[in-house]
Amino acid sequence: MTIVITKQGTPPSKRPYNGTCGYCKTQYKCLQEDGDVIFDQRDGDFLRIKCPSCGKPANAYPLRGGYLIGQDQRSGSWLDR
Repeated sequence: MTIVITKQGTPPSKRPYNGTCGYCKTQYKCLQEDGDVIFDQRDGDFLRIKCPSCGKPANAYPLRGGYLIGQDQRSGSWLDR
């Protein structure tokens, strides 16, 4: 039997995330492999990275649908659907 891919998926390490640094307000995009996944049952999982601009700890949230729906009040990161 030959296996045929009908829709190519994305490996977990290549999932896109985006966020805004709470210290210097730099906006960034990154991949899951760039940081540590923090499992949060209440607010949803996120990625802990080092800000590429100031080097302070920052959070990034998964990019889910491709368009933005608003801004997270705690982190200032833009959320998407």
